[in-house]
Amino acid sequence: MRRFMALFGALVLVATACGQGPATTGEQASASASEQPVAGGRIVVGATGDPKTMQPVISADTQSSGIWNWLYLGLTRANSKTGETEPNLAQKFELSSDGLTLTYTLRDNLVWSNGDPFTGDDYKYTAEAVMRSKKTVRKSTFDNVDGAKDYGDGKTDSISGIQVSNGGKTITIKFTKVFCPATAAMGGAGAGGILPSKQFKAQWDNKTTDTSKNIDDVAFNMNPPASMGPWVFKSFQPGVQVTFAKNDKYFRGAPLVDELVVKVYADTTAVKNALMTGEVTYAAVNPSDNDEVSKNDALKLYRFKTSAYDYIDWNAKAAKAPWLANVQVRQALSYGIDVPAIVK
Repeated sequence: MRRFMALFGALVLVATACGQGPATTGEQASASASEQPVAGGRIVVGATGDPKTMQPVISADTQSSGIWNWLYLGLTRANSKTGETEPNLAQKFELSSDGLTLTYTLRDNLVWSNGDPFTGDDYKYTAEAVMRSKKTVRKSTFDNVDGAKDYGDGKTDSISGIQVSNGGKTITIKFTKVFCPATAAMGGAGAGGILPSKQFKAQWDNKTTDTSKNIDDVAFNMNPPASMGPWVFKSFQPGVQVTFAKNDKYFRGAPLVDELVVKVYADTTAVKNALMTGEVTYAAVNPSDNDEVSKNDALKLYRFKTSAYDYIDWNAKAAKAPWLANVQVRQALSYGIDVPAIVK
């Protein structure tokens, strides 16, 4: 199968405020009329490490999110051309005029890859898993959700501010105060992607705060049981690759390609070299490699808008850089960064 694209990974700074969408850069190229999709074959994606988990609640690294994003979706997503929040698993969403009530309405006839219906119960379970998990870094998403902290502390058996109604099709979230990025931030139930509650609930006890055997350390974390995305988990070979088969029940239509492989390489240079030689068919490349990759006639370069952002965090406790403990040193480093050049 022809190598068909490479992704140009631009460094993007994002500014977000109430009523304002993310500031992004880039544009998406359009395929020529002669490039018609052909069914069959497989895509090989280059990656720089194994996933530490394949579920979003406890995910905190790029390699992991690069895997579960193919399987577990949110109610909303960022539009690839504008960066604006748009419906995904939800058919629509509405925020009340006072900003304290958010309502999602699911699409009709959503099903997991194993045939189970997707409902608001999946959303509610995922939110509860975030609040009870000891390994997650995502609890802050629920800081303004009514009853979330009490549930996380084990004082209640559910999050009072999250209600599911209308046969599982409507999800209503109540906030204690206005949460500016609510529609996008809450779309993934705090985790970014929603889990299949039926399978996970078989090991779930909402009356205990000990989640070691419920969500934090279960087999499903490395063996996803069902998918709402375009791909279904097939196999994992540590240090080698993760393999997916196409999801025939994907609500946007099954992929034309039969198989997706995420192949592991030592670093971004190795990924780029594999892309240039045809070992990899799809990969993100560093901006510094843009000129080299763009000269390869077998590749097509795409740029896209994203709501993601990057940042520098100075480690004030770094043993090998004790001078970072000095606030004036950290300020000097920050002042010395040419921010306008990065934005440009």
